[in-house]
Amino acid sequence: MNKKNTNIGLDELADVEGLSVRTYNICKYNDLLNLDDILQFFWEYGNFKKIRNCGDKSNRELLSLCEKSEYILINKTKPEQKDVKHTLIKIINNLSVRQKAIINNLLITKFNSLSNSSTKALRAYLNNQITLNGFKECVFSKPDFNILYIKNIRSISLKEIRLFLNEIKGLIEHVSFFDNEDVLNRQMFYTFINRQFSVDRKTIIEIGEDYDFSKGAPVFKTVYILIKNNYIFNEKEKTIFYRSLCFSNNTEIEPLGKTGDRLGITR
Repeated sequence: MNKKNTNIGLDELADVEGLSVRTYNICKYNDLLNLDDILQFFWEYGNFKKIRNCGDKSNRELLSLCEKSEYILINKTKPEQKDVKHTLIKIINNLSVRQKAIINNLLITKFNSLSNSSTKALRAYLNNQITLNGFKECVFSKPDFNILYIKNIRSISLKEIRLFLNEIKGLIEHVSFFDNEDVLNRQMFYTFINRQFSVDRKTIIEIGEDYDFSKGAPVFKTVYILIKNNYIFNEKEKTIFYRSLCFSNNTEIEPLGKTGDRLGITR
């Protein structure tokens, strides 16, 4: 083994170190896909017994693998994960109500984009608290938290959930820098619209273009753009809204009956 290279893939490790089929499958299922992943887990927990289905034999096999690595010999001290988590909790505790609302909107939007297996596993682990506070209490505030503790998680979901949690941490840090009231109002409104209607970036830009958020939310402009861009109403509903309810300044109002006849809608 090239001891200076800790990014050796699992397949190569199995060939070079002669890993058993069981140990190989345990690593693969639990997303320990290279030497870096294995060493990071060892760093954090000291052994591999906390991994599901990892018995004494596989644990010894993986410990032996770690001990052979120069990476472990040089870096015997455990990384200070607690300091990082303490800093994150401190940031969360110092967030304003608006900042928390922005994060919750973004969090739910990103959560809803996860696969079914990932959302089910996270809902069960978080007791259905898909909120900033839920992640704070069940994930970020636990010094010994590991993604492998989440029950009924499939190997394909491990990377997805790990990426999701890292994105949430990044969002928390990013939003914590929003201290301008107008910026907070704008971001809170944008994240709410995106959460409710899953709009694209072009629509978000169109809604906020040339608008002063210090005057409040652009409610009517937003409704108009959402309708125009087909996020609200089908074509018949749009015609009724424009012609009979006179929402558009460019359309002359007409009776509902006439609009119904135009659309072939019977009373």
